[in-house]
Amino acid sequence: LIPIVGPPGSLAAITSDDGESGYAKIMGPTFRNEMRARGILRIMVNRPVTKAKRLRMPVFLVVAAKDTIAPVGAVERVGREVSGPVRVERLDVAHFDIYDGEPFEKSVAGQVEFIRSLVAAHI
Repeated sequence: LIPIVGPPGSLAAITSDDGESGYAKIMGPTFRNEMRARGILRIMVNRPVTKAKRLRMPVFLVVAAKDTIAPVGAVERVGREVSGPVRVERLDVAHFDIYDGEPFEKSVAGQVEFIRSLVAAHI
């Protein structure tokens, strides 16, 4: 087992300055900061941008402009390459900020508006 999150330079799946504090905000009291080391292999080959052109369904993406975990440029590239309807919401926040407070409310409002626009287009 290895830690899921840890400080920069540590042996963990996610190493960033805000990883531990970010996970602490979104995980419950029973969260254990551990995963099987072999899970790293799946993370290493997880490259959504390589399949983006095949996506023909509606896609809503939130770009956390200060993200230190998910590469901002890669998320934006997915948005440019999706074949179906796409909306990219860019928020000036870090990776974990999107799950709490005003950024969360903005993200959810954007998602609801996106779904409503899709439904309205098909009525």
